[in-house]
Amino acid sequence: MGAPNDHYTPPTRGIFTLLPSALTPYAELMRLHQPAGCYFYYCHYVIGLSFAACVTPSPPTPSRLVIQAIYFMAWVVILRGAMCTWNDNADQDLDRQVARTRLRPIARGAVTTVQGHVFVLLQLVVGGIVLQVLSPSCLVYAATTTLMGLVYPFCKRVTHFPQVFLGLGFSLAIFMTGPALKVDFILPHPSNDDDGRRRRLAALCLYAASVLYTILVDTLYAYQDREDDIKAGVGSLAVRLGRKSPKLIFSLMAAAQVVFLVAVGILSRFSAIYFVGSCGITAIILVSMISLVNLTDPASCAWWFGPGSCLLGASMAIGMLGEYAARQVLSAYF
Repeated sequence: MGAPNDHYTPPTRGIFTLLPSALTPYAELMRLHQPAGCYFYYCHYVIGLSFAACVTPSPPTPSRLVIQAIYFMAWVVILRGAMCTWNDNADQDLDRQVARTRLRPIARGAVTTVQGHVFVLLQLVVGGIVLQVLSPSCLVYAATTTLMGLVYPFCKRVTHFPQVFLGLGFSLAIFMTGPALKVDFILPHPSNDDDGRRRRLAALCLYAASVLYTILVDTLYAYQDREDDIKAGVGSLAVRLGRKSPKLIFSLMAAAQVVFLVAVGILSRFSAIYFVGSCGITAIILVSMISLVNLTDPASCAWWFGPGSCLLGASMAIGMLGEYAARQVLSAYF
């Protein structure tokens, strides 16, 4: 393998056309040139907001729902940037051994370790400022998901299940979005009525479906680095599952994801709009994903992590958004 900076070409699209060259490595640390991961993470918040909009006792107006979605997008961009920077600092020695990651800014020496840590702190401060516009109850979940993000890079050193840990952290978005729409699924509520219990169980089922969504998509993505990860001595579900029958495991996870989504609809008393959209379309996309992905082709793995994960996340949300829209129309006329 050549020197870490061999064949490096800086990004030249989007925001990178406006940035001075000195800031380019920091934008790379935030993965602003690779928005697929940001969309993937943001899908969890869209799913959570869609669900909360349907089950909150005080349904939000469409404009308020859009505003909250924008706030969470800002939070996702900043938190994802901070976690990617932290990950690159923690994994810089491992990154130099993996073809796909050896030209990242810290691995190639464009940003020092200290500069990376300072940049993480700066992003977390900005993220904290963004959170001030949200409900104070959101801070509990924001702090938890941030802590889990800081621990995540070390999971691959001691376990083959970093994707599981990532799913548990990412999917806290389901609970974090609730307080933004005046409904908390976990923290104690003065009224312990049947509707409240059903909402809590439904939220837990949606959390489980979101965890499985994350594990499945991120494991597909990890297959492009499987051989390099084995050489570097780090673990992942892609390393653990191997190449013999991973699609059988993926199929079981996909089936469980759909079962949890069906349970969400039953517990929430959703209409057929939800079951056709969030359950039926999701099942079709999952079947397509598992059938069509080529685990030996990095481009195929990357596509299903990028556009594929967005399609899957959107399908989980679309039925709930349809349910919300139908209720808005009914409330306007009846």
